[in-house]
Parts: sequence; C-alpha cells; structure tokens
Amino acid sequence: MLNHVDKYPASIVESGSDVGALSECVVRYLRELPSPVIPPGVYPDLQAALQHGTADLVASSSGGRELSLVLERATSVPLHHRLTLQYLLTHLGKVGQGSQLNGLDPHTLGLVFGPLLIRPSSATGWEVGEEFPALALERLLMERAMVQEVPPPGRR
Repeated sequence: MLNHVDKYPASIVESGSDVGALSECVVRYLRELPSPVIPPGVYPDLQAALQHGTADLVASSSGGRELSLVLERATSVPLHHRLTLQYLLTHLGKVGQGSQLNGLDPHTLGLVFGPLLIRPSSATGWEVGEEFPALALERLLMERAMVQEVPPPGRR
C-alpha cells in the first residue's frame, strides 16, 4: 500500500484532502493483493447463503446475517483477512451513510468493491456469475447495518 501512497504528495495523503487519490490507493492496493480478502474456499457457502437469504433479509432464523455467519464460521478465512474485512465493512458502512451526498449506497459500493474483495477465477474450479461479488458485498453491508456493534473475530 505504501508504494501506492508514495505516488502522491505527502500533504495530500496526510491531510486526507484528496479523497479520490486516497480511494484510488485503496482500490489499487486491494486489486494487487496476492489473494482476495475473502478467500475462494468460502464462495460456494456465500453463494448458497445469498440465494437462501434473498427472500427475506430480516425474518430468517439467523437474524438476516447469513453471509456474515458464513464468514464468521469459516475456518479457511485467516484472522488477518477477517480483521481487514471487518474494518472495510465498517468504513464502507460509514461511507454508505452519506449516500445522499456522495451517491455511494450499498449497491454502488458493492459494484465498486465487491470484485476487489471476492475474486472468483477459473483456477478455483467454481463458476459464479459476474454479479456475485457485488451482490455479496452489498448484502454484507446491509447485514452489517442491521447490527449495532460486531465483536472482533476470535473475541467472544
């Protein structure tokens, strides 16, 4: 990430005055990670939870947190990935709260960041529609908005 930040003057980075430049750094950093924040091993379970939960987000037995629960229970998601995802979801949730001003609602955030966090490929041997990453992230943001405070992974 520092390589991306180094391309901009220190005054912009330190002050946070150029939101576009900082956003570009984050997007480029996520794109260039060697593995996605959400690993391919959980994609089938996320897909199933997404399909199961589309009927009614709140009335389900899991309180409308199907996708979040898949990630919390998955042993194949390393702790540093969980923490990064939790931080990103918290931040993107805050960004989404200002959607009246910035136009970045959960759907738009899903379209922008979903493919950066969930990167299905033919190498995984699991085929998924192009819309899956965006829909999954949108749903995670919606689930997150329904809960007040999510405890950090591994601390219950």
